[in-house]
Amino acid sequence: MKPWQRLTDIKGDANILDEMYKKYKGTILGISDPEDPTFTPKYAYYTGVSNDHDYHYLKDQTGNNISLSVDTNYEVFIPDPPRGMYNTTNGAVLFYRKPFRQHKRGLGEGTAAIERLHNLVTIGQTKNHFEAYIFDVLYDQQIRGRTLEKCFELANEFGSAAVNREFAISLHTQNTTGYQLYYENRLLGDITKDEILLGNSLFYQEIIDRQHTWCPNHKVRIM
Repeated sequence: MKPWQRLTDIKGDANILDEMYKKYKGTILGISDPEDPTFTPKYAYYTGVSNDHDYHYLKDQTGNNISLSVDTNYEVFIPDPPRGMYNTTNGAVLFYRKPFRQHKRGLGEGTAAIERLHNLVTIGQTKNHFEAYIFDVLYDQQIRGRTLEKCFELANEFGSAAVNREFAISLHTQNTTGYQLYYENRLLGDITKDEILLGNSLFYQEIIDRQHTWCPNHKVRIM
């Protein structure tokens, strides 16, 4: 079965082409090579079909056009990054899928949202920054993880950094020095190179249960 039929759940070339255009135009799809385990998945916006109906067209993040035959051996899929914090070229963001059913099937602004940590903690805005950061999110999901020390460096450079999918740190929004710790977009308190100071006890257990994966030697106390 070709990927286009899997994506549309229908049969017949003409029906598949029409359904791909209606359900996926303007959304992001992933491309992988099932015959090459070293092939790094690529992501691109689906833009339509050729006039002769022999090719599907996509456009990657740099604007390069991609043509895939209707008989392609590549796998084409809907990307599904897990909910959580991601690092981008402009600091940490929160990615999540919208819970209600959408007309479009692919990954797009109507089916997912990206909120900048900076906006959430300093301005209180919840603008969807999907288009600006979705490729950062998709490629960041392939990174296995960063040390807390590296995250401090990223926060110094970009203002904030995702430690993992649950926790992020940012430059202190009230003090001229120091860092703050977040559970997704919820401010927990302050964090130093060896201590976590929680503003309340609500997330104390979450920190204790998970700190062995990213800050095993930190002391945790409630301010």
